[in-house]
Amino acid sequence: KRQFAESDKQHALERFGMTCFVANHPIDEDELEFDHIEAFARGGESDRDNIAPVCKHHNRAKRDMTLLEYRDKLALDTFFDTPSPRILNDVLAQRGIKFGQRIYSEPDTSQTQIVLTEENGKKSVFPLYQDAVTGYFYFYARLPVACIQNDKELQPRPLEMQRLWQLYRHLRNHTQLSPSIGRLVDNQILIFDGQHKIAAQVWAGQSHVDCKIYLDPNIHDI
Repeated sequence: KRQFAESDKQHALERFGMTCFVANHPIDEDELEFDHIEAFARGGESDRDNIAPVCKHHNRAKRDMTLLEYRDKLALDTFFDTPSPRILNDVLAQRGIKFGQRIYSEPDTSQTQIVLTEENGKKSVFPLYQDAVTGYFYFYARLPVACIQNDKELQPRPLEMQRLWQLYRHLRNHTQLSPSIGRLVDNQILIFDGQHKIAAQVWAGQSHVDCKIYLDPNIHDI
């Protein structure tokens, strides 16, 4: 069913208060409406955990966006409303992520796999491959966003808001077809290709991202 039960509306008010889910401002009773956080048309259920109070203005202004998307879009507009260029590190910091955490690597003697150890002690093992042209070793992994950062040396270009937003909406409903690319240098993972993809997923709340990582390559060969 698409309609909300009165008990579910009351639960939403107990959960969020008389504040707009989109902009977190107080709502007058005559401006109060309720909507799905994840859209009903996209499979969102009409249950109490998917209902939020919203002011009439923002509920009309969101158009084809979900409440969650519209809230993130307004936050993104504010984030880019600055004369300073924005990079991946800024997105990570804005989302409250302590990024750039060190990750320790242990290639095995056969050079067929690599063991990664995060700062919290968690270990992961990934197959290791060798590039046929340069001879550099690399691996594919789904990495915690706290372990990555922007490669300022190889990726000095700033983020573009419209491109980031388009990827945000696309990747909320579609798989990531190709990984972002980086390098592991001095126990740090530096991303030099695909920073928009990672930034979009971080903005959407993803905690891990798919990456292809080279082991300490010569930057002149990249």
